[in-house]
Amino acid sequence: MKEGEAIGYNINEDFRMDPDKFLGVFRNVQKGYSIEKSYLVGRGHQIQLYSTRVTPKETPVGTVCLVHGFAEHSGRYLHVMEDLAMAGYQVLALDLRGFGYSGGPRGSCTVVQLHQDIHTLLEQAQPELPLFLMGFSMGGMLVASFLLNNKVNVSGAILVNPLIEVPSIPSMPMVKQILVKSGAEDLKDIVANSLINPTSLTKCPPQFYSIFKDTMNLPYLGVHFAKYLIECTEFLQDNGHRFQTPLLMLLGEQDGLLDHTKALRFYQQVSFTDKQLRKFPQGYHEMHNDREFPEVMSAIREFIDARKEKKVGEMRGGMKYGYSVRPLKVKRRLLLLALLLGLLLRLLGYYT
Repeated sequence: MKEGEAIGYNINEDFRMDPDKFLGVFRNVQKGYSIEKSYLVGRGHQIQLYSTRVTPKETPVGTVCLVHGFAEHSGRYLHVMEDLAMAGYQVLALDLRGFGYSGGPRGSCTVVQLHQDIHTLLEQAQPELPLFLMGFSMGGMLVASFLLNNKVNVSGAILVNPLIEVPSIPSMPMVKQILVKSGAEDLKDIVANSLINPTSLTKCPPQFYSIFKDTMNLPYLGVHFAKYLIECTEFLQDNGHRFQTPLLMLLGEQDGLLDHTKALRFYQQVSFTDKQLRKFPQGYHEMHNDREFPEVMSAIREFIDARKEKKVGEMRGGMKYGYSVRPLKVKRRLLLLALLLGLLLRLLGYYT
């Protein structure tokens, strides 16, 4: 790949900048696939989810459901979807509620609601085909927690730089995490900057323009939402040994947004024998938008090709959403109590 080449720039920017391609079916005759843009009825009051379906010309050999990360949308993955469609797979994606062109308040939702969106996405898959579930960053967290909760008939899960632990520096130190978890229900309307550094996402300079130009990339995090992210990552840290789905994990060792060793620890906890790990020594957070793109896609295709003959049957209903909450440890409870006591004393001193 040439130095500075904009990976996936053309197809992603082409659809984002053309209002005529917002809804409808668009065929690429030369490459042999079609892209369908539409809205799905989501679970919840008046929730509409903006979806993308990329289908190869020939009968698909499997289905890949893609879940995007935080502060972005599925339109940034059209080049990933195109690559898999040209390999014979139908690829489904949607903008999670609160992101992109989907409904829901910005930066304020729950993991339960996002799991519901994943359920809606999975329902679009053809039941007779092998099914794969792929998540990037926060999407990886959602995929892993959803599969821990449900015996979903998927042939494999792909997690790319998944969010396994909320970064402690600089945006969410431990004290702030405790305060967020204890007071989030009363602070639903407060939204904070997540302090994401856009130039830490990729080494590919042309991608910077795309990141900054894309008005759907909103890095704002509601206090309410932050609470659920913290609790969900703690759920993953405590339950990696229960993960029972064929797994491919791809990690960038130079990820400046997330600590890749946290995801590595989760991978090591997985006792299921059908698992694979690929580490990229120079990989940043968005390897699919960087020089590692060919290697990343090759690893994904190799993983799903080896499992596409496994007919796993239809997905059953009765999905479970959310996670079990880790109780506050004694030290954290004491710290929280001390903080609240200090705040109370300051208030008493102010009024006396």
